[in-house]
Amino acid sequence: MNLGSGVSLLVYFKLLLTVIVWGMSFVATKVLIPNIEPLSIVFCRTLFGALIMLALLRKRQVSLRIPLNSLPWFILFGFMAVYMHQWVQAYALYTSKASTATWIVATAPVFIAILGRFLLKEKFSFLKVTGIFLSFFGVLMVVSEGDIASALKNGLRSTGDIIILVTSFNWALFSVISRFFLNKHKDIPQIVVIFYTVLFGLILTSLSMPLKGDFKDVLKVMYDLRLFIAISFLGIFSTGFAYAFWYDALDVLEASKVGAFMYIQPLIGMVTAFLILGEPMGLSLFIGGGLILSGVYLVNRF
Repeated sequence: MNLGSGVSLLVYFKLLLTVIVWGMSFVATKVLIPNIEPLSIVFCRTLFGALIMLALLRKRQVSLRIPLNSLPWFILFGFMAVYMHQWVQAYALYTSKASTATWIVATAPVFIAILGRFLLKEKFSFLKVTGIFLSFFGVLMVVSEGDIASALKNGLRSTGDIIILVTSFNWALFSVISRFFLNKHKDIPQIVVIFYTVLFGLILTSLSMPLKGDFKDVLKVMYDLRLFIAISFLGIFSTGFAYAFWYDALDVLEASKVGAFMYIQPLIGMVTAFLILGEPMGLSLFIGGGLILSGVYLVNRF
């Protein structure tokens, strides 16, 4: 599609805004964690996000009709990408730093490549394998704060970091499975798939709230301005508008160009964690982060 310069700039601006918002999402969650149960965070976030996405889809007159045989898929997606993924990530942030977490989740493309090799029989080049090793060495550098020898001998300092790494693998698995689904259901727009993923994630979260969450947390959010801003940011922007902007970009730009913007996300997360939470930006974070991004680049490029 041949776009005018004004439209192109708008698309790039929305794309940049999206990765900035996603980069700041761990910081917003970290602000909420001492005050609200992890599952309650997911409930509020998905509730706001689903309402925003529904309003956007209605405004754009996008059909929400889906074949009944796709419902089990959306339940699975809601469980993997929302209910389990966001809940476990929020729980991990009790002990994991936001700046560390944002670097660890950047490894998702590496896990996608590994799964593609074993599940889809995709070929591995030497440079792709090199990228995988670079990324995981970078993760080790980040989570050990530069003391790799001690981490290998005594284990990691934070169980939250291990949990975040597991959620990165879970996201990669979701990405591979959802790609398989989209290839079989090309008549369903990707943004509709994401909407139903969020919706079923909200349903599953709602059903679990009496057991693992606390509906009183919703009232707590409403009466505390700081908490309300944080949860609104996660729901309205990180879950609602961000996904819409992301798929707007995918409609008019090459996937490789859109994906390149993801390299900015962990940098935003690290800087925001420093400014808002006071988390240190040590040399190991820069070196480890650089290794992760270099590895992800090699995996995506070759």
